[in-house]
Amino acid sequence: MIYIGAKDVSNTLGYGELVEELRGIYRADDMFANRQLFDLKSLNNVSGTCMALMPAFGPGHDITTKIFTLFPDNPGKGLPTIAAVILVFDSGNGELKAVVDGTEVTKRRTAAMCALASSYLSRENSESLVVCGSGALAPHAALAHAAVRPIKSVEIWARRPDAAAETANVVRSERPDLSVSVSENLPKSCSTADIVSCQTSASDPVVFGEWIRPSTHLDFVGSHDPDKRECDDEVVRKARIFVDVMETAMREAGDILIPIANGTIKKTDVLGDFSDLCRGTVSGRLGDDEITVFKSTGSALADMAAAELAVRNMTTTK
Repeated sequence: MIYIGAKDVSNTLGYGELVEELRGIYRADDMFANRQLFDLKSLNNVSGTCMALMPAFGPGHDITTKIFTLFPDNPGKGLPTIAAVILVFDSGNGELKAVVDGTEVTKRRTAAMCALASSYLSRENSESLVVCGSGALAPHAALAHAAVRPIKSVEIWARRPDAAAETANVVRSERPDLSVSVSENLPKSCSTADIVSCQTSASDPVVFGEWIRPSTHLDFVGSHDPDKRECDDEVVRKARIFVDVMETAMREAGDILIPIANGTIKKTDVLGDFSDLCRGTVSGRLGDDEITVFKSTGSALADMAAAELAVRNMTTTK
């Protein structure tokens, strides 16, 4: 049994390689994945506090289970919002073969999921990216998007400019070839961006449809709460909409569920999920002038793909 810590995860999960690993896992047949959420609000009286179990398995793959806790008030305590671990069991004999730092995996696989969606939904010549948010996911989102599209400029927006500047510095240190700056005017930044990627903890919209020009691709990954959203009705009304996992999105994705509930869109306006996109059973972007939206609520299959890749790469380098 091996332990793969956060630093090792970082060293073994390149964004481009992880995107392709995800693409393969969503094309695979007879895969099982599930997620069970347990409400922990009674522990601290903070909405959204929860624990989750996310098992996954299938032919030719390991048996993996991610266990994570989400404490939305942790940033105020100087602590990460999410703490996670992934257990990897041998599918032939059931033995525990690896324990993987799930917190770093979650950041990287979430960003890679956005990049995977972008590979189907953004324009191939997309060069400008706006990242909304300054939390742990934000720099990973920028770096993952830049791994699948010819991104030249990145703008970081956050409610606190100093936090946005810190995120910009992280991205700049990893990709000095990119032009990275802090957005001081989010409406203007969104109106000129090829891709808008939202990684915030907002309860109410921070991105509005009136800002978004034709040809833009947007992703929203900041919450999996049916009562919270990062975009307004107009964004999804104007867009072709896709999600990571249809069943989970229709239970947890406020960005979609709220406009469905108020009649702005219908369930059938959500055109497909990763399985559909990766298998080619639905088309992604159909033209340069379309607006496309991807909403992610998380996926045990993505955790499986990332954990297996980390184990494989770690074993190879030893």
